[in-house]
Amino acid sequence: MRLYVQSLEGGKPQPISPEGVTLPLLTTPDGRSVAAIDPQNKLVAYPLEGGEPRPVPGLAPGESPIRWSGDGRSLYLYRPAEMPARLSRLDIASGQKQLWKEVAPTDAAGIAVIGPFVMTPDGAAYAYRYSRLLSDLNLVEGLK
Repeated sequence: MRLYVQSLEGGKPQPISPEGVTLPLLTTPDGRSVAAIDPQNKLVAYPLEGGEPRPVPGLAPGESPIRWSGDGRSLYLYRPAEMPARLSRLDIASGQKQLWKEVAPTDAAGIAVIGPFVMTPDGAAYAYRYSRLLSDLNLVEGLK
């Protein structure tokens, strides 16, 4: 996968990232950059108008970004494999992370995966999904 920009008037698409970037794609609040995971597994913001990509510090292995805060100073993220899901807010300038919210269904039995999360820019509302794997165990005695 590679990121391109395309003029509405036409012309050839222009690449803004190297090949090998992966999801998620997060547009910065100012609309001037798109962040994606680069081939070295780092979160990088690629300017849409050209220029040098900017690494986004502080994303640890196993963490998944959710979205930028409305002011663009923070990034919400979580670890999909954790239960309950611990959503953190990463301050981009300092690289400091703080727990923002813990989220789990009321009945966590059989939860295999939680997420993805979607949220409003101010964090006032959010939604998520989860996958549950349940099965039955039957004990049969006295069969001949």
